[in-house]
Amino acid sequence: LHPISALFRGGILREPPPAWRENREAAGFLVASLFVCLAAMRDVYLAGVFQQISPLHVAVVAFGLCSLIFLPVTLLRGPQRLRRVVRHPLEVFWINVTSAVAWLAYLYALRLAEPALVQVLWAGIGPLAVTRLERIGALRTRSVRLSRGEEHLHLGIFASLVLTTLVILTGLSGSGTQRAVLAPLGVGLALISGVSITINTMLCKRLNEVGVSPDALVSIRFVGVVLAALMLGLLTGDTGFVSWSVTTGSSMAVAALLLIVLPVYVNQIGISLASPITVRGVLALGPVLVFLLQLWEGRLMSSPYSLTSIVLYSTFALSAAFVRQRATLAAAPAGLEESARIRG
Repeated sequence: LHPISALFRGGILREPPPAWRENREAAGFLVASLFVCLAAMRDVYLAGVFQQISPLHVAVVAFGLCSLIFLPVTLLRGPQRLRRVVRHPLEVFWINVTSAVAWLAYLYALRLAEPALVQVLWAGIGPLAVTRLERIGALRTRSVRLSRGEEHLHLGIFASLVLTTLVILTGLSGSGTQRAVLAPLGVGLALISGVSITINTMLCKRLNEVGVSPDALVSIRFVGVVLAALMLGLLTGDTGFVSWSVTTGSSMAVAALLLIVLPVYVNQIGISLASPITVRGVLALGPVLVFLLQLWEGRLMSSPYSLTSIVLYSTFALSAAFVRQRATLAAAPAGLEESARIRG
């Protein structure tokens, strides 16, 4: 993580003024809510598709389309949009690395475990891990001091992740009992994806704040995912997508556009508009929506143990986001008074 920490040292990527973010929060909340709805449909649909089709095939098609669509769009809207991205080659490299790790791990986790519980692990571990990494200086970002109440709520989130892990490992989830190696692998991949996507989001947010547009970022953000998926496919002999019929390929492309490419772009807009606190609060409701869609789909069993884990996580995560928001709002007037005192 040390090379990533260089991206956050003062002066490389500067913070925008607070007012720049405050007047965008309402729009960011709505966009983040739309993303959660689209992501829930995506996860339930892909979890079923991955029982017959390799996640590598879907990754190549979906994230290849991201670049094929958004690169021309970015160039048509003005070459300067792309130039703003290429001015930050180190950041772009690590964004692609963390995107590849996060997305490939997440897609395989959906194949191996109940989607709603995958979302709990994915959404819950990221903020907890980043908070710890900030405290030991691994990311070199400005560490946020948590109140005692937030510490307790973070312990609650951690406890819900432990319970979720136990539900998966003991076969009490909606996926039922699996082979011994598959359940731990699904848990591990979901956790790795959650940490990676949180770091990825931080990097993308910083580039947005220095003037990189969402469409330009999406055009180059997933090249690493496509290259990694192709390499893994060649190494494992998993290249079945080259023999797809026109009908199969077209159907997969349409599904990828609606359920992966569109949510990716919506999420990128949300990241550029909203604060991490707002996004985190909205994401806390994602597992609940996924669970409801699972019931409607009917492929998986309805597990009261899964529902308990989801409700516990969402309760603690929403409460933590609310408490953090209150602390941020309370600190803002104090910061303005201090700035005025210094200027005076």
